Amino acid sequence: MEKTDQKLADLAASGRMLGEWVLKGGLSILDLVIYSGSMFLVSVLLARWMSVENYGIFALAMVITTLFYQMQNSLILEPMSVIGPSKYSQILPQYLSRQRIFHFVLFFILGFSIIILSVIYRVVGGATQLFTILILLGLLAALLQLPWMIRRSFYVMGLPFSAVLYSLVFAFVTVGCLYLLKINKWLSTESTLVLLSVSGLIAVVFIYKRLHRQPAEKGRFDGRTIWEENWGFGKWMLPSGLCFFAAGQAPIMIAGLTMGAEASGVIKAMQNYMVPMVMIISTLISVAVPRLAEGDQGADEDPRNKQLNIIVILIITISAIYGVVLTVFAVPMETFLYSGNYSAFNWLIPFWVWMPFLMALGALPSIYFRLTKRTKAIFQSALAWMIVTLMAATLFAKAYGILGISLGTIAGYIAYSGTYLIIYLKVRGEAC
Repeated sequence: MEKTDQKLADLAASGRMLGEWVLKGGLSILDLVIYSGSMFLVSVLLARWMSVENYGIFALAMVITTLFYQMQNSLILEPMSVIGPSKYSQILPQYLSRQRIFHFVLFFILGFSIIILSVIYRVVGGATQLFTILILLGLLAALLQLPWMIRRSFYVMGLPFSAVLYSLVFAFVTVGCLYLLKINKWLSTESTLVLLSVSGLIAVVFIYKRLHRQPAEKGRFDGRTIWEENWGFGKWMLPSGLCFFAAGQAPIMIAGLTMGAEASGVIKAMQNYMVPMVMIISTLISVAVPRLAEGDQGADEDPRNKQLNIIVILIITISAIYGVVLTVFAVPMETFLYSGNYSAFNWLIPFWVWMPFLMALGALPSIYFRLTKRTKAIFQSALAWMIVTLMAATLFAKAYGILGISLGTIAGYIAYSGTYLIIYLKVRGEAC
């Protein structure tokens, strides 16, 4: 009888835990939908309203901001998500405030470097418009990346609803003012970059008190120590981010080089099907890591507890459902998104919508290696992903065309999760 009661109690506790994660995960996904959706809408509207040449300049600027994000994520966002809750939980608001200072210092240095390189580029005969864009990116780098910093701060504090509010204000200001730029004929890449920067600042004003709502004990920080902690965690995350970026862009580049621009467009259209689920997985991991890190006070402590199992099962289940739904509704989905322009490639959709599931299979080691600060393993998995994607997609493209690139991309995801799992099993075996 006692055993039965204990099992029922454990089941009830697991149910409550699952409900908590579903709520937090749902809010984090809502935040992702609002923020990323607003950025996607901006991109679509600019594609409609700008000339092809000017939109190309904007697209280049966004690629550069993607590289900004990889640096920010590696050296600030990821370290503070793990180290903050595990080491500075009693003074977390102050710790996050110091990390925001690091954010501005980092992008001041990076922005100044970009400005110097831009001047050199102009002196040697570079295009005037691109020079202007690069100068703006250097000046606005910290503000352009500020939304990522603020939203992740709320995740670390366990306040995803506050992140939703921030994204709502950001989206409203951005989309509304973009329309004003259009009707006043002020729309350009330059004005859009300024708008994105100002929108992030305005949103901060609305939620500023929420960043400091939790009571905190007074504590003194050694800035050098915190930065050394960031670097110790992020030194492997930085090359990992570059590998992630290269692996993600490789199929499009290989398609263009081997088959032309039309093939690149097809691969990009197929990638769009998987992007939402990939972003959901990344967001759920970003929410899970700080919460799990609260109970992980040392690298030797085993973080694979019930919460970890629940969040991993949740990620794998959602990605599987996503794959099934988009496989079944591939044809109407293509009609809705592309108005039949890519109907000849509907047969490719199942290949791409199941790639997030392959990625989800590596969620357990991905979270584990973050919690235990074994970020070298993350780099090794990212490197395997990049190398296999580049080699397999190039090789298969010559033999099977677009199908070959799709198969090569799948091989890259298998290598990514497979490497994760192999290293994880090895580490766990050594621990036993």
